[in-house]
Amino acid sequence: MAQEENGAGQPRRRLPPLLRERSPAVRIVGTVTIPMIVGLVLGVLLNISAGGYWTVAITGLLSAVLGGIEHLGLVRGAARGASAGAISGVGILLGHLLHGGEPVVPLPDPAWLVIVLSAACTAVPAALGGFIRNQLSTGAVGAPAPAQASAPGKKESL
Repeated sequence: MAQEENGAGQPRRRLPPLLRERSPAVRIVGTVTIPMIVGLVLGVLLNISAGGYWTVAITGLLSAVLGGIEHLGLVRGAARGASAGAISGVGILLGHLLHGGEPVVPLPDPAWLVIVLSAACTAVPAALGGFIRNQLSTGAVGAPAPAQASAPGKKESL
């Protein structure tokens, strides 16, 4: 079987499907359910173990790169990361409140800022994932993917 090639004569990399190509159930699990579960676990760990909290938090941030790879470009990846981070931030607060007790990892004051901080911190690695996807899809540094190109003067919609 012949291997597909990109325009530069190199073998084409197999990439995961874009989020918009996945079933609605898979989209909900990946964009809502998993971030909420991670947030709830973080919220409980917030009261129990600083080491456990940071281990899960860093793992979550690294996995945000994978979520971003399901999108073409920095902006779309960042939007995915920001929304997942905000959902995770809500989960952190809920897990903390449901478990009760004093946090061993300090919360910002006011505590709801954890939602904003989680969104901002998760947007960065997810944007990196979107950037990586764009580069692997186009094979050209800095060139927009064909599906992402828009008419001059027209704003891109998320």
